[in-house]
Amino acid sequence: MGKDLKEAEGVDFKGIVDGKAVIELQSGTYQFDMEKGSPDRVEESTSPNLRIHQPLLCRLHLSCSEDIRYASVTACNGQIHCIAQHRGGNIDTSTWAPGIYVVRVDTPEHSYTEKAIKK
Repeated sequence: MGKDLKEAEGVDFKGIVDGKAVIELQSGTYQFDMEKGSPDRVEESTSPNLRIHQPLLCRLHLSCSEDIRYASVTACNGQIHCIAQHRGGNIDTSTWAPGIYVVRVDTPEHSYTEKAIKK
């Protein structure tokens, strides 16, 4: 079983340039697995209940078929960008660096975790 990009030794995610991930590697042998998507966008969501409009430009737009009680956004380096009681709608991302983010949304019944790419 592999490791997440942020946990792998000798791997440094530099950001997104022209819609492509830039990764600096130390000498060694690596295997990368990619998830469904295309070079300039990832799938909006793996959950039919939560929608994240991709790629992020100035805003993260969340919509969910359930009531959103709490939302958090964490960068690949572990930096938390947003923790809020949130009812859906937009979160300002204009000051965030380009990169991959993890979005977690909690509803009264479920928790959803999705990836988002900021250009």
